[in-house]
Amino acid sequence: MRAIWKQIRITGGYQEGPIGANPTIPERQLIDDISSLEDEYERISGAPPENLSHWNAGPLYRKRLLPLIFGEGDEDILDYIFSDELPDRGAITAKLGFGQFSHESVVTSSGTASISLILHHIATNIPRPIVFLGPTYFSAVHLARRLRLMHRIVPLEVLNLRFSIQATLGSDAITEPSIFWVTNPVYGTGQPYSERDIVFLRDLARAGHMLVLDECYALTSDIVAPNIWIPEAVISVCSPHKALNVNAVKFSVVTASPCHALAMDHLADVVTGGLSTSTRTAIRHFASTDFERATNAMAAFVAEIHGLLVARVPQNVLGLSAGFNQPFMTMNFFGVHAELGWDRQFLRQVLWNTGATMIPACRNWMNPKIGFAFRINLARASAQFWPALARACQFLSSFCGLPGAQQFESGR
Repeated sequence: MRAIWKQIRITGGYQEGPIGANPTIPERQLIDDISSLEDEYERISGAPPENLSHWNAGPLYRKRLLPLIFGEGDEDILDYIFSDELPDRGAITAKLGFGQFSHESVVTSSGTASISLILHHIATNIPRPIVFLGPTYFSAVHLARRLRLMHRIVPLEVLNLRFSIQATLGSDAITEPSIFWVTNPVYGTGQPYSERDIVFLRDLARAGHMLVLDECYALTSDIVAPNIWIPEAVISVCSPHKALNVNAVKFSVVTASPCHALAMDHLADVVTGGLSTSTRTAIRHFASTDFERATNAMAAFVAEIHGLLVARVPQNVLGLSAGFNQPFMTMNFFGVHAELGWDRQFLRQVLWNTGATMIPACRNWMNPKIGFAFRINLARASAQFWPALARACQFLSSFCGLPGAQQFESGR
């Protein structure tokens, strides 16, 4: 690490997106295709299929969490709300673990808005290429493309069912200073990084590279940016309610050194605009003890459902997420080709054999070596969820000839 720039080699060249004549985005089109398949299924069968991956929670989870989210109504719904006028930004970042560091923050309405703000800041002020470590959020990659930022996507290597940044980057060499875009936990899996990877990221920052840490799905206790904090080298984005599966009432906060944060605070007027009342409601909730109560209720619910899941699903399809109590998990089937996740006819075949739909992990640049994979949202657990999941796993296991295809139980 004594060189000015850590040298890392990554196969494949940088992409500089031309936007192109086709305005559609493949990852978004895949969601539209799944929705149309669901409509077709409901129209013919008379009942909707069960989407195992959908981001919205199911009725059981809602019943437990909603009383802990909504308090009294907001008295002021007329005036503009801007990030730099919020009196509690320091309290927000202190609760996220940044209190001891020199930093500033910008509040936005969502993680997507924060990511847009960061990428516009990079496009305007930081002339460096971006290395997205996959799986990652598709919106970030496509906005980088539309801003014509130099970037490449590097799927994380998997060793013994653990994702490893060090195994992915450690033995390679890049000479130019870069921006490494890291999602924690690993997108869609709930899997955290090892302490060895945290040290590796810190060494990258010390060696002159920059890090953008997307921790929108991280529980407050699992945020790693404060452990890697190096002034000027780290930009953090968090969205505390996302980890609770709360999608409508939420906020996001970008934390960075004062020079980066000031530039983004000015850009926010152009890129993200003012904040909504729901954002202020979420901030107040985050500052209250109700947020801890909601976090505990979420953890208890997920632990209960995770226990039921582990008891019913063989480890050969749950290994990437086994043992991590997060709402989103990933199932993978090594014997089924990963790229079938893009195949509408294959997804239709799965639907009509199981009554279930899912969002394939190839949409987020998961390493194809793990085979066909998809996320499941444990917050959707219901009487319909379990049998649909069992049928999907039975079908996919039989499809690839895995032993244990009969081990699944539909349960309750």
